[in-house]
Amino acid sequence: MTMSYLEHARHDNGVIELRCLGPSKFSGFFDDLDALWDAAQSVSESHNIFTTLNRPEDRLKATNRLATGIRCSRDADMALITR
Repeated sequence: MTMSYLEHARHDNGVIELRCLGPSKFSGFFDDLDALWDAAQSVSESHNIFTTLNRPEDRLKATNRLATGIRCSRDADMALITR
């Protein structure tokens, strides 16, 4: 993941979901690229990380932090799904 990728994703989607799977599961919605980058870097050694590719509905607000126990987005949460 590069900052350029994140800049394009935020431009296209507004909000980016970051998911982290490993010994534990974290997720978060970000519109602050620096916060997203820092969050990804903090778990990149111990977790598999990935972002959503589709634009979420406006009701999914950015918290700009990772948390456990929050529901990850589903297809129904996406405003547009690119196939």
